[in-house]
Amino acid sequence: MKSKKPIVVLRGNDICFHGITKSLAKSGIPFITVVFTWDGAKSWWSEESRFYKSDIKISNPFTHPNEALLQLIKNGENLISEWGEPLLTLPSSDTNLMFFLNNEKELNPYFRLMGDSEFTSFRNDVGHKYNCYEILSSKNSKLCPKTKRCKSKKDIDTILKEIQYPAIFKPSTKDYGQSFYAKYKGSKAIECNNKEELKNNLIDCINSNFELIVQEKVIFDRVEDEIPFYAYVDQKHNIRIAATGIKELIQPYPFGTANILRLSWHPELLPIAEKVVKKLRWRGILMIEFIRDKKDKKWKVIEINLRPWLFIGFYELFGLKYLGTLYDDWNQNLKEFDGKIICPSKEIIKKSPIHVDINGIIKNWQKQIPINKNSENFDFFYNWLKKYSDFITYPYFDFDDQDPAIRNLSEIFSNNNNLVQGNIEKYFFNPSLLKNLTEEYKSINKNEL
Repeated sequence: MKSKKPIVVLRGNDICFHGITKSLAKSGIPFITVVFTWDGAKSWWSEESRFYKSDIKISNPFTHPNEALLQLIKNGENLISEWGEPLLTLPSSDTNLMFFLNNEKELNPYFRLMGDSEFTSFRNDVGHKYNCYEILSSKNSKLCPKTKRCKSKKDIDTILKEIQYPAIFKPSTKDYGQSFYAKYKGSKAIECNNKEELKNNLIDCINSNFELIVQEKVIFDRVEDEIPFYAYVDQKHNIRIAATGIKELIQPYPFGTANILRLSWHPELLPIAEKVVKKLRWRGILMIEFIRDKKDKKWKVIEINLRPWLFIGFYELFGLKYLGTLYDDWNQNLKEFDGKIICPSKEIIKKSPIHVDINGIIKNWQKQIPINKNSENFDFFYNWLKKYSDFITYPYFDFDDQDPAIRNLSEIFSNNNNLVQGNIEKYFFNPSLLKNLTEEYKSINKNEL
């Protein structure tokens, strides 16, 4: 009897990749990995995991796109021969997602992405930010802030006449080398406060071959007013799983990555999210970025992410089985929707767990964290984290799979002498502490599901 079909997982962002593969393995879902690296790449801490395996190696799509494409096609042919059908594929970063979207004609015969009602199309329409905006803005919808497309210098004069300030600009699509991030030191978007500033930046970006969108900035005051909404959506566009997050620390601020994310639940966003997924005709995992506009108090959609998000492994810890639901849906094993949506329980919300990317924080430590005479001690760092929550989790931290965390933290702190003082082991490698935390997860999940 043939074994269960595997999911193909591409390594791009190591935290996301590790969260996906560990969650799949713990749920008994088979997977095949596609990995690549490059000279000077940082450590892949996921490789220390007992769940890690290197199944398919390809060239780096950024430096050798043609070779990577041919290698993927060849491996796709082998997988079709073995399994008799294209396998569902999960990118773990925007870079390898874009590699698939840009090569849909060549790769679609061998691989499937989520999004389409039949899991057949790669959904380039949603992957392109302006095209996605047009879908969401049809029929006079006010789901999104005013957005303009900038493909060439000819577009700039029109944008300057029609856009209000402050405005932000960002790339319409990502490239394989995250060139926009590199140009702007990790920022995903740039704010401009007047015509001259916006004009000069747009000209500079067009000269650098970026296609952009320009949005009127949605003004908000509190972290509780910028909320990512994480959904699993079935074939009939019903939301089956829903949760939200609070971005407690964004680095670089204000348009970088959430290096501290709090698990939360904002039920008021559910009806808006339902409108979004129906307009997009989406099926699968989806992240919708909401901001509550200070001017009219209404929630606006500023971003759609059509792949598993960075901290998906964090949500899986608490019984929010996005990946298992996706696997069942792909295999047509989902039960008829009964109207009950799985969302974080009161027990989980009461604990207010946070997920902390220590590596991301340390890189910005001197710039963004309040420093005092005791700040070089790791005890200070840990107590600073405790201001956010007593229930702290980490991307590579697992009682049954400790090597990724040990290697990750050892490397981080060996390269940051200002934080090596203090007893790190008592926080991260204490077996009783780890066991207690693991048992607490299990206790919460028994109450949850």
